[in-house]
Amino acid sequence: MPPRVSAPYSARTGQSVTMPFYRSDFAVVGRDLFSVMRFIGLLFFPPVLVSLITGEISFAPGFAIMGILVFLFCHFARKAFGRPKVTEFRHAMVTVVLVWVVTCALGAVPFFVYLGLPPLDALFESVSAWTTTGFTVITHASQSPMTLLFWRSCSG
Repeated sequence: MPPRVSAPYSARTGQSVTMPFYRSDFAVVGRDLFSVMRFIGLLFFPPVLVSLITGEISFAPGFAIMGILVFLFCHFARKAFGRPKVTEFRHAMVTVVLVWVVTCALGAVPFFVYLGLPPLDALFESVSAWTTTGFTVITHASQSPMTLLFWRSCSG
């Protein structure tokens, strides 16, 4: 029978219970985070094809380089963590939060670089795309390059 996950508070005393995070816990989160982020790095490659098809060739090198860098960094960073212990619920919760934060930050880079959006607006655009809210800060979205519209739609 798998071990039970303790509640965030003690039913007996009604006080909160802290669960310390040890070095081995960081290894589990790091391994899992970089495992997922490798696949996020691969998502930078479909816009390369779209940029070549639509004739917006200037976008291809940026997306390709970003995808290669993210994939390789995450691949080797994952290997650096070795084989830590099994993922527990608390590791999964921290990993999910970090995946969302890092993914949205990486997704903002094309909006920042190619559209010249301020960093906060680029981050908003990325979060909006990944969470599929449909909100945008781009004033004339229909006049944006097709590659960036594809990036926004495929990242969500």
